[in-house]
Amino acid sequence: MTILFLCGSYLLCSLPLRQAILWTQEWYRSKQPVDLQTKTEPIYFSLRGLIYTLTAVWDVVKGPLILLWADDLFFDTQITLLAALVIMIGHGWSCFQKFKINPHLFKVIWGVSGFFNPLFWGAYPLVFGILSLVLNSFYVAHLTTLFVGILAVAIFSLSLDLLPVIVGYFVITLFVYRPFLFGKSDSFWSLKKSFLNR
Repeated sequence: MTILFLCGSYLLCSLPLRQAILWTQEWYRSKQPVDLQTKTEPIYFSLRGLIYTLTAVWDVVKGPLILLWADDLFFDTQITLLAALVIMIGHGWSCFQKFKINPHLFKVIWGVSGFFNPLFWGAYPLVFGILSLVLNSFYVAHLTTLFVGILAVAIFSLSLDLLPVIVGYFVITLFVYRPFLFGKSDSFWSLKKSFLNR
């Protein structure tokens, strides 16, 4: 039962919602008739804002929903912590995207950390925003925010259950952001370039 739950959690977090919406939109457009007599075509509007909003909301809430489900099914902290890591792995390496790395991790980490301690709902984006301005880099600010979260949990004992999750997220995020932080080619952003451009 536990293995099925973790596999289902991985698949649910791997779902490429944005691509599914775009595919559905293209399929719908292909089925629309074109009135050749009046030479008018159906009027379409851009769904980019709606797609971005739906994807962002899904990225934030999918972690807490799966963790609530794990709590209701198992009543076991270890399974909940394992599910939190599976959520991040599923979002970072989707089987539907051929395990291509997804560098958009902020919203998932925000949702999961907010599940473990409600203080992180406000503190996480605030610290991230301040560090982004100070460090001039989203990648470094994200890693530093996770490091500050590790220190806050360890020092203030906010939620000791969250500590292994944040440490795991820090390692996963460092691995995902590695090419952006220490990129060898000019096409990649690098830590050195960021500080030179300040």
